[in-house]
Amino acid sequence: MPESPWWLVMQGLVNDAHDILLCVGKNEEVAEQQWEEIKAAMVIDRACACDGKVVWREILRPTPAVRRALMTTADIHMFQHATEIDLLIYGWAADTGIMSGATLLVQDDLNLSDKQIQIFGGIFNACAVIGSLTAGRISDLIGRRYTIIIGAVIFLVGSVLMGLDINFALLLFDRCIAGVGVGVRLMIAPVYSAEISSTSSRGLLISLLEIYTSLGILIGYLANFGFGRLPLFYNWRVMLGIAAIASIALATCIARMPKSPRWLVIQGSVNDARDILLCVSNSEEEVEQQLEEIKAAMVIDRACTGDGIGVWREILRPTPAVRRALMTTADIHVFQHATRIGLFVLFTGH
Repeated sequence: MPESPWWLVMQGLVNDAHDILLCVGKNEEVAEQQWEEIKAAMVIDRACACDGKVVWREILRPTPAVRRALMTTADIHMFQHATEIDLLIYGWAADTGIMSGATLLVQDDLNLSDKQIQIFGGIFNACAVIGSLTAGRISDLIGRRYTIIIGAVIFLVGSVLMGLDINFALLLFDRCIAGVGVGVRLMIAPVYSAEISSTSSRGLLISLLEIYTSLGILIGYLANFGFGRLPLFYNWRVMLGIAAIASIALATCIARMPKSPRWLVIQGSVNDARDILLCVSNSEEEVEQQLEEIKAAMVIDRACTGDGIGVWREILRPTPAVRRALMTTADIHVFQHATRIGLFVLFTGH
């Protein structure tokens, strides 16, 4: 692997650094631009290298431009991890990991039959479908951030009420409320994560969502041992209600996040979308390319939002590219559910 061009310039090996930039840059113009940025940054670095006070002054007392860059960058990274934590919460407390132990305790405390426990476990997914079906239209109207916050608040209400329930009917109703909230979040969080990410890191971030879900399931299993030692009246109520704390933290983080660039373009705020893309993209060329892709997709979306015929035509008579995506997605879900993994995860305790 070649040496870092930055380090080579610092060592005075200017020609070697220039040659490497020409090899890795898209063209000579991009290489020259990076070359000028390195030389300009070197002046700042050498001025700050004496005692470090200048560096901390830039961070603790930033100029308006530096403050905007720091806040935007921090917010974006916080959000990207917040969506992963959201899926961790889902795997842990919402439906899978901790429910495998909670169902046993609920059955003992409320004297429920096996059939009632099966309804209690399955109604969550049924209500999540309702949330997911409504989330897309809501996010187009009010934005991705506020839609995720709405989902977090709904799940918060459902979690708190489940922790306070005294009979099966109320518990079933409140679990349905929590399911609607999770359905909204599960639908929009991956979309928002993809829209706020650069093309180079998008696949990694989307994959991390699945990893965090599995990690949440594992943590839920481990938590069963700790909460199961509490008195019967409190243990399952704590298991189901404690997720409310995580929902509050999630809603607070999401409120600070930048808006989706795609949603901003749809609303006509192209300049705001460009500013956010500049913070997450690798180059200005990538920003302009993403903006053009968003604008091109908008033409298709607006043509399909009249009566829904265009959307169904894309599904029933897909182009080769859409057909490959549909078949891949359908195959993954068919094989995933054919293994009955959800049944094993949810009712392992039984």
